[in-house]
Amino acid sequence: MIVEQAMKPTPLTVSPGMKVREAVSLMAKSNVGSLLVLKDKKLVGIITERDVLRKVVLKALDPGKTSIVDIMSRNPITISKSSSLEEAVQKLSKNKIKKLPVVENGELIGIITDTDIVSHQPHMIRALTRQIEYKEIAKAKKKVKPFMYLSLLLSVLLIISVLTFARLLRPLAQNNLITQETMALIFGYTVFLTLLSTMTVILIYTALIRKK
Repeated sequence: MIVEQAMKPTPLTVSPGMKVREAVSLMAKSNVGSLLVLKDKKLVGIITERDVLRKVVLKALDPGKTSIVDIMSRNPITISKSSSLEEAVQKLSKNKIKKLPVVENGELIGIITDTDIVSHQPHMIRALTRQIEYKEIAKAKKKVKPFMYLSLLLSVLLIISVLTFARLLRPLAQNNLITQETMALIFGYTVFLTLLSTMTVILIYTALIRKK
């Protein structure tokens, strides 16, 4: 199935100069969450409820004096009417959006949403879910792989440090320069410090990964 078969052919549109208050009233009246912005019959932007919340309400701007052009998202991602629903799903998933204006030869002819796709092709929800799952798995792999290498490297360094220290202490103990108890105490303390350093590095690395 192609986009033309699932899209809504007459999306609500507004002009860039319309005030936000009027746009919000139109969205509420029409029970929609977004409006497409046209200038000279060309698609120039999209305004959503989220735009209003983030750019007007949270900034305490006057919706009666603020124009749509001041808060709209410019150059919205579009799709053609001949594109497949699979392509539409990929665009929605990749860009983390819920709707796509349908443009043909520079002219707005419709809009398609994730709900439209699922209602026409129920199996597409599985495709959309898989797209999201694959992305999450890929992200997890990127984080886990270097972590595994780091853990392996630290483990090797720990073993080398312990063996080296034991080799240095053994002659001292054999020549009675230090007692077996002192050697065991120093050896245990060294292992503890090495493990503590290793855990510190791992914790710091984990914290840095979570910030990304």
